[in-house]
Amino acid sequence: MSSKITNVALAGHENEELLTEIAQATGVLGSAILNGLLEANFTVTVIARKGGQTFPSGVSVEVVDTNSVSAIAEALRGQDAIVDATSGPDPTLQGRIIEAAVSAGVYRIVMGEFSVDPEDPVARSPLIHHGKNQAFKQIKQLAAEGKITWTTISNGAFLDWNLRTGFINIDIRSKKARYMNDGTNPLPWTMLSSISTAVANVLKKAEHTENRSFYISNVIKSQKQMVGLAKEALGSDGWDESNQDMDSKLKGATEAMMAGKVDLEVIGDMIRWSAGTVPAPRWEQLDDNALLGVERMNDDEVRELIRDIASEGKSSPESMLANK
Repeated sequence: MSSKITNVALAGHENEELLTEIAQATGVLGSAILNGLLEANFTVTVIARKGGQTFPSGVSVEVVDTNSVSAIAEALRGQDAIVDATSGPDPTLQGRIIEAAVSAGVYRIVMGEFSVDPEDPVARSPLIHHGKNQAFKQIKQLAAEGKITWTTISNGAFLDWNLRTGFINIDIRSKKARYMNDGTNPLPWTMLSSISTAVANVLKKAEHTENRSFYISNVIKSQKQMVGLAKEALGSDGWDESNQDMDSKLKGATEAMMAGKVDLEVIGDMIRWSAGTVPAPRWEQLDDNALLGVERMNDDEVRELIRDIASEGKSSPESMLANK
């Protein structure tokens, strides 16, 4: 397999049919990654579940039955790499993408790990991560056999998306914060544009990024620190602040999922428990930032981002999570 990557397939674009509301986050990410790949002059093919979608000039589209490994493999013929930015309730999808990529002779897969640390068994213990855990084990075994190479890019919370939606329980427009436990656990936050830059650099620097997990962030701050910046940017009056017992939230979400309930609140509580309560020391590896072209943001830049997002208009429906 050649380490030079030119042709890149992308699964998980914004216009793709959403299986759950939570997929909106990775849909937005897929759109950002597409722009980053095009700016880096890769030849891009989008793997879509339905036709009739609009893409930038020069982007090829393959409409694929993602329930079929052979159909995915056929769409991946001639691709040097695939970036998996999919999400949804099907825990077996990532495994099918891996199997298809191996069948098609794809050299590199950038795994759909744009969140918590895949190497941390505690952060990855909630049920929502079990499908990804199996896929991560699968790709490591296949790489050890020389059948494919992989990279993961973990970025913690999507900084701009979370400020817009309140998913990490900070609603800057309503001035409402629901702290995860005491809200003091530092967590990484990364702009969507920085993630897209990192993905492009992983593929451009293929020999240096082979079979490795990377940890990137623009900011490492706790919820309380982020709210402190929001108060400085928007004013300290009128904030509604409270605390949540995240172990209790995880317990309730686990019971709900085992009973067959899979919705935004259930999935969100599991993701927030992983991101907001488990220490994330690997994000201090700032050499990963440097290699992948991700820059740190200072407090002034974060305050400016908060002011810009707060002025955009009313919160989107996802920000209702901040009210729970």
